[in-house]
Amino acid sequence: MQAKRPAKTLGRTLKAFSAPKFSARDFFFWFLPGVLIPLSFLAFGGYRVYLDLARIGRNLGAGQVWFLAAAICTVPAIWLMLRHVRRARQVVFLHPNGLRFQHVGKHLERLYWPQITGIAVRALRYHLLGRTLSERTRITLYPAAKASVEFPDGLVNGGELARHIKDNIYPRLRPQLLERLKAGQWLDFGPCRLNRDRLVCRGREIPWGQLKSLQVAAGTLVLEIGARGKIRIASHHIPNLELMLQIIAEEITP
Repeated sequence: MQAKRPAKTLGRTLKAFSAPKFSARDFFFWFLPGVLIPLSFLAFGGYRVYLDLARIGRNLGAGQVWFLAAAICTVPAIWLMLRHVRRARQVVFLHPNGLRFQHVGKHLERLYWPQITGIAVRALRYHLLGRTLSERTRITLYPAAKASVEFPDGLVNGGELARHIKDNIYPRLRPQLLERLKAGQWLDFGPCRLNRDRLVCRGREIPWGQLKSLQVAAGTLVLEIGARGKIRIASHHIPNLELMLQIIAEEITP
């Protein structure tokens, strides 16, 4: 499915998807501990040096381990701050005719809808003590004749962006895939490929008559093959997963 860049502009900006702004939660959960913990070690080490000087008039090195701990704790603190700054500069612009996006240190790039031949989405949930702290969406696009493009999972409303992309590329891709299927060709979906006779996932061939069930549960595609057991594949590894499931349900095993 080779696609050429259409001779038209992206159109006006419909919406921008970027990382969340620095919030009070970021300050209290990340920034403040990242500053206070190294400072506490540094202060305690200085206090131990002061005690040595006050008691015996020379430094016995008791504070060195605390100075080392402060230095070690400073590294992840700096990494977290740089990570937040890096993500804050990543933004994706939605247009009627495609996308415009920018990664750190790179110029703005454009992708028109006909250039995108696949999308994979991964839902990420971060938990602490049984509570969900945040939910994020990681999007990977597969442009024609280009390397895959991964958007940062910190984008606000990343799920909405994924839905917009699917709404714009699936109606074009589906007729193309059905035409290839009717012509007896293989349809490729990352680690899975299929035709009217069989499904192949990670090298295992499954004739359609042997496939007992196929479902997505907890972000995993589960294929039950009767006595041969099950095959499990993380759904975010499969581009155009919804299209694949639709074609199987409507065209092959109705």
